[in-house]
Amino acid sequence: MEVQQQFGDQVQFVGVPGLAAASQMQEFVDVTGVTAFPHIPDEEGVIWNRFGVIQQRTYVFINDDGTWEVGGYGSLRSDVEDLIAT
Repeated sequence: MEVQQQFGDQVQFVGVPGLAAASQMQEFVDVTGVTAFPHIPDEEGVIWNRFGVIQQRTYVFINDDGTWEVGGYGSLRSDVEDLIAT
C-alpha cells in the first residue's frame, strides 16, 4: 500500500475487516498484497461497533492520547497528512 510505505515510519496501520471469517481476511490479504501491516479479524463486528464503522473503506485514526476520529470519505493520503500535521 503506497500510503503505508510513505508514512509507515510515523503511523501504525492496522487492517480490521469486519464481519468476515479469518480465512476470508487472509484471502483478501493474499489477493491484494496488503501484507506490510497487521490485520485483525473482526468476525462479530465488535471493533467496528466500538468506533462506529458502518461500511468498508472507513478509517479510524487513533491518536497517542487515545482520542480518535473516523474518516475515509476522501483521500487516505490527505487524511494521514492532516493527522501528522496536527
